[in-house]
Amino acid sequence: MFSESVRKRLFRLFVVLFLAWFATGFTAGVTAGICRDVSLGDDLRRYACSVSVNTGFVFPGSSAKRAFLYQERGILRAGQGREEEAVADFRQAITDAAKGRPDLMYRRLVRPTHWHDKLLIRISLEPEDSPALPLWDRAERELTPPS
Repeated sequence: MFSESVRKRLFRLFVVLFLAWFATGFTAGVTAGICRDVSLGDDLRRYACSVSVNTGFVFPGSSAKRAFLYQERGILRAGQGREEEAVADFRQAITDAAKGRPDLMYRRLVRPTHWHDKLLIRISLEPEDSPALPLWDRAERELTPPS
């Protein structure tokens, strides 16, 4: 059906595309681990969160898992005083955990996902004086539809 040279080119193209996909997934996974490792420095963690979020788009089914990365980056940004960026990350984390419909979740029309429950557990581990706590509350208020 195809000549030998066409088959070789198609095989090479497949290998290149597979390696690019694999490298992207590997990078997203490794940097996600660094993002969550609280024993590392904040700058490194924030950078790793950003890399993982930006490379993870290749895997669209994992948006709920990426919610943790947005939350971690939001916590780190809040600690830097970058409030608007932190709130944006928190909103994205909540939206991803709610599978794109936080309005339904907050109206109690759908049950919160276990991903959202995990986000609440993580934010509850922050110290009482953490600048992330009021920003998390603000993000939740902004996503809660008026009654």
